[in-house]
Amino acid sequence: MQRGQEPLGAITIDDGDVPWLSGRMVPELAFAKVKPMFDPTTT
Repeated sequence: MQRGQEPLGAITIDDGDVPWLSGRMVPELAFAKVKPMFDPTTT
């Protein structure tokens, strides 16, 4: 996963049931810049 040339993290696919995939993401330091977009909001 990257933003432009900056790596945000690595996604490892653990399981799949076409067309859905399941996995985990290991963030890089740059992920902190975009993390708010992935956090659930409470309004």
